[in-house]
Amino acid sequence: MKTTKLFPLLIIVIAVSSCAFHSGMMNDSASLHGQDFELVGMAVGQANTTHVLGIGGLDPDGLVLEAKRNMYNLFPLKKGQAYANISVDFKRSYFPIVNTTLATISADIVQFGEAKTDSLQKLFKYGVAVPYLSNTNDHGEVGIMLNGELTRVKILKKSNSGKYTLIDYDGRLYENMSQVLLFNMSEGYTSDQLDFKVGDRVGFKSYSNNSRMGKVVGIVGQTIAIKTEEKTYQVFASDISGVIE
Repeated sequence: MKTTKLFPLLIIVIAVSSCAFHSGMMNDSASLHGQDFELVGMAVGQANTTHVLGIGGLDPDGLVLEAKRNMYNLFPLKKGQAYANISVDFKRSYFPIVNTTLATISADIVQFGEAKTDSLQKLFKYGVAVPYLSNTNDHGEVGIMLNGELTRVKILKKSNSGKYTLIDYDGRLYENMSQVLLFNMSEGYTSDQLDFKVGDRVGFKSYSNNSRMGKVVGIVGQTIAIKTEEKTYQVFASDISGVIE
């Protein structure tokens, strides 16, 4: 009789119980050998995800990326500083129907030489953007022409004078950029004045007046970026002969 009463209680205890597993790794990202340096603090960033019945959440790379971005935003570096002894830890908790993963990235903040200024490094002035786009359909995707290629960037700030501060997905900053230089790269984007959209294959005339074919990869006003097998061309809308089916 007692065993019969205890059995449902045992089932409940098992159902609400959980377990957790920890893992981690450490990497020295700044050389501290033979340098005039001082440890001045510790930086920490976290990100977590939840799966219900195995559905939902981010992959581990996405979690580490989000945790790193949070660390950058919470503990920005001043000039002459660097992160060192970076470690990444995972805590995975398992419940009957819900699993959670917590990623924590931490680092020592190292000051090289004497601190001469409180100015932040450029990367940290406006907050750190995600350093890549997961696909070509991300909302508001913009790009600028660099060295003959259309490079995707993220807008960090717009000044009162209408100039933009941008960051590309390798972490490089571009300041005082005019809006006329920002191509809309969102798949399917067009305007009322155009008969084609981003993603269409079109025929066009290049600078040498030769007829070519390529894919529209960006539009800003009447200026079109078209990618061919050889390079990316920047032409006017009037140079495009039509969409190739």
